[in-house]
Amino acid sequence: MKGVLATHGVPDSLRADKGTQFMSSEYVKFAKQYGFDIATSSLHFPQSNGLAERAVQTAKKNLQQEDPDVAFQNYRNSKHSAIGMSPAMALMKCPLKGRAPVHARVLNPSVEEREKLAATDKAAKDRYKYYYDQHYGAKHLPQLQPGQPVQLKTDNQKGWSQPGMIIESD
Repeated sequence: MKGVLATHGVPDSLRADKGTQFMSSEYVKFAKQYGFDIATSSLHFPQSNGLAERAVQTAKKNLQQEDPDVAFQNYRNSKHSAIGMSPAMALMKCPLKGRAPVHARVLNPSVEEREKLAATDKAAKDRYKYYYDQHYGAKHLPQLQPGQPVQLKTDNQKGWSQPGMIIESD
């Protein structure tokens, strides 16, 4: 992780599931030392961490290729439909040189406004959320209040039968 941070810089926050590698006291201390927060999603509900799940799916597909390094380079140079540019362009402001011949002027860094990229990305995510919510009938629920009774379900239960009570609310 230190190598990644040395190459790309320290993020404001890291999005992760509640896997032991991210929740260990050693990693929490590391994050605090480097000054970034760990934003977690539900460990047993992978849909809540869709971005990471999609990245894992893409990585698995690339690792099955004859030459995974070339597959990853091609992925990083391929335009992403949501933001209209490749991951390499979004991160480094220029495409990566690969084995395919390309004119030198294409490899020159371009100046892409960060706000425009962020707005395009947000609009795409909002669109995805809208259609996901429409398909699955998601709706906003009222904020839970301390003292309010709730039903709980543990991993080995089929239904929501365990009584509980809200102790604290964000």
